[in-house]
Amino acid sequence: MIYICIPVFNRIAFTIKCIQSIRRQSYKKYKIVICDDGSTDGTSNILATDFPEVIVLKGNGNLWWSGATNECVKYVLSVCEPDDFIFTLNNDTELEDSCLSIISEFADSHQDSLVACGNYFANDTVKIEGTAFVQRNKWPFSLYHGLLFPWGQDVTNLKERIFEVDSVSGKGVLIPIKVFRKVGLYNAEKLPQYHGDQEFSRRAKEQGFRIFLNLNAIVYTDQTASGIGQVNSKISATEFFRSLNSLRSENYIPTLYRRAKIVYKKKWIIYLVFNVVSIHLRFARRYIKACLKVGKY
Repeated sequence: MIYICIPVFNRIAFTIKCIQSIRRQSYKKYKIVICDDGSTDGTSNILATDFPEVIVLKGNGNLWWSGATNECVKYVLSVCEPDDFIFTLNNDTELEDSCLSIISEFADSHQDSLVACGNYFANDTVKIEGTAFVQRNKWPFSLYHGLLFPWGQDVTNLKERIFEVDSVSGKGVLIPIKVFRKVGLYNAEKLPQYHGDQEFSRRAKEQGFRIFLNLNAIVYTDQTASGIGQVNSKISATEFFRSLNSLRSENYIPTLYRRAKIVYKKKWIIYLVFNVVSIHLRFARRYIKACLKVGKY
């Protein structure tokens, strides 16, 4: 059995499309578990009426991604069998019809492994998000896990479709129940919204579990629904600096600080400085290119 765990806060239209894509799966041995973390758009009532098979848990509005996902996981751990799986997913996604079949078959032949789907742009389906990370060998990149593929990589002509990696984001990841039994839950206290999924997969790797990215298992992601300050967000200096102070952003400085302390331990300050400088440089490059394009320079 695959338990599909989805944290949601409002955006019921996204949630409906996501569930409908799950219903279309050729693989049918699944259950959907949603944590509605204080939605004000009638999410819970709509799900109860239109999707009665969905298990809906209630949050207090302060769980964020990690906490809401943990509520789903805790429920699953109370009812599952030892050989079952959890599939973490966001509600702004849709699964290609064979996604669960492909990833389940792969997991059957790769025991004790976390398997991430390829996150493809919904509006440009030859491109993928950067969701898998590998340890770099050369200084200074050896300080941290870098993206296997850059954001927006065109994978049309990519011959290799399966990669072993060191950590992954949590949008479409199949995880054996035994991983949670051994590793624990997502770190909702220190990494409530962003980076908790990557930190969890790194913990799993350290505990002996393998991690794969399988680009044949396709999850489509709505690029208009991302958090603020990301590489596909609006190129605005105001928004960028706001992202450094917003929990809704992967650039949120306190979260980056806590992740550095947790993951990189004694080297945390080197990583944090390198990470923050890189974020600023990437935005500066995007901003300058945008200005040149409209003839400001």
